[in-house]
Amino acid sequence: MSEEFPKIFEEALSESSEVEISDWVKGAIEKARELVMSPYEDELSSTLIQSAFDYAESGYCSSNMALAAAFDLFVTAQYYSNLTHKGWHYCPIGEPALFFPFTNVCPRCALNGSFHFEMANKPGSGSIGQATSRLLSVFLTQLFARMGRDFRVYRGFEPIDMLIYDEHKNVVLLAEIKAAPLATLPLVIPSDEMTESVNGEEPIPVSSHSPSDNPFLTSSELFLFLPLRKEFIRY
Repeated sequence: MSEEFPKIFEEALSESSEVEISDWVKGAIEKARELVMSPYEDELSSTLIQSAFDYAESGYCSSNMALAAAFDLFVTAQYYSNLTHKGWHYCPIGEPALFFPFTNVCPRCALNGSFHFEMANKPGSGSIGQATSRLLSVFLTQLFARMGRDFRVYRGFEPIDMLIYDEHKNVVLLAEIKAAPLATLPLVIPSDEMTESVNGEEPIPVSSHSPSDNPFLTSSELFLFLPLRKEFIRY
């Protein structure tokens, strides 16, 4: 973190008769860390924010809703980066496919009104909190820059998750972030029809849902399983 931030902020507020800086707030500021984003985070967040504004301008939804959806996809992309060859499930209903679900159900069959249990791949609450806290800081930094707001975003230290500093008005926001993804879409790839042999007989198609490894993870084209509404409702 820039060493000037705590000192400048403290001096500015100390000159104000309206604000008294407690030792606790001073400690939170001194422990703040500069946000350093990776090239991947920089590019993806910028792309998603631009896409959100473009979509909102089309009139289908408000910019607030579009940005919320963009941020949710930003967090979800972090989960996808931790994919493994294990944890996939084979669905034989319709076109054979392998799904990587984040809830305990086959997503395609659920849309057709049929429940088939599949072990979820939902990340632990601890990792969700860490990812959301960091990525929200990245997202807001990019959003402020696009909107021409000269705000500086810092990573906080418990119990402060994030600090937002307005250099012109000498105002700081200390924030605690509550993490909960709005939606985590399952991943899917087309699959060959799986077969099985019983007692050495001729192979027959697998007719039931079953766990399956995905040996072609790095060479397969992955798809988001996105349900579509027959009638689009404007909000």
